[in-house]
Amino acid sequence: MFKAREVKAFISVKVSNRPDRRYQALYETAMIKAISYTSGQMWKYYMITAEDFSNSDKRIFSQGIAPHGIALNQDLKSVDNMYSAYNQQDLINLVEDAIFL
Repeated sequence: MFKAREVKAFISVKVSNRPDRRYQALYETAMIKAISYTSGQMWKYYMITAEDFSNSDKRIFSQGIAPHGIALNQDLKSVDNMYSAYNQQDLINLVEDAIFL
């Protein structure tokens, strides 16, 4: 059993970002970031998809503010980084970012 303080990040892997699936990722990150905040942690949330992100996806996920950040009047980032059409080096960079930054 691991403890909350041992968690560094969550990674959401999707095959695509169809419009009807965008809400799933937004819900995931909202819940994870809210739990992170209330448990006194600073968990990161990364999105990986096999397809390239559309301009709308990039805007929604890179500029979105976590819902609890709105309530707290703080600019709390919802998605920490996005990776699409990824390769092995991208995943290495993601793990390094999650652990060391």
